[in-house]
Amino acid sequence: MNHLFQPFLRRFIIVFFDDVLVYSKTMADHLGHLETTFKLLLSGKFSLKHTKCTFAQSQLEYLGHVVSGNGVEPAPEKLHAIQEWPLPQSVKALRSFLGIQYRPGRENRVADALSRVAAESTQASLYLLSIPQFSFLADLKKELVTHPEALTLLEKIRKEATLASEYKLENGLIIHKQRLWLPSGSAIIALLMEEFHNTPTGGHYGVQKTLQRL
Repeated sequence: MNHLFQPFLRRFIIVFFDDVLVYSKTMADHLGHLETTFKLLLSGKFSLKHTKCTFAQSQLEYLGHVVSGNGVEPAPEKLHAIQEWPLPQSVKALRSFLGIQYRPGRENRVADALSRVAAESTQASLYLLSIPQFSFLADLKKELVTHPEALTLLEKIRKEATLASEYKLENGLIIHKQRLWLPSGSAIIALLMEEFHNTPTGGHYGVQKTLQRL
């Protein structure tokens, strides 16, 4: 399927096994993209089941995410399921939470070797699973309620409909195009650059790639 759609992948088609997602900016573009998709499917002698197809949707759920004109977001029910998941109390429960299915055998030699327990040990050890807490967010919230640039922007967001469509307020933070908005000269900028550029978990991608990630 990927070979069939190769010229158009990530231009207006995404494929995951036998799931095909066609996305477009306008309805006119969408009709043309659908026509191209159907012709390719016919050339590959594929058929579609009408009951499993949806067309011309402004928003839909795809692979556990909600895709819309605003971008891609996790499906709310998926987030709720993770938040309500009981704390793993065993190795098996932890693997279930992480979605890990281990199958020993010749076809999985590396995983088999890495998962062996010493002969004298009769019980696997369950180590701590940690979730990072972004402590800088509390500092950023305090900064936003005092910084002149942030206060000016907040006032504009409340009054101007065009800005309200681009920005949104969440838990005391300003979100712009699914990213945190920071005022000019904020001390948080240097902190994030340090975290993403120099720390072992952030990796070392170079200045330009680090700026793109941020």
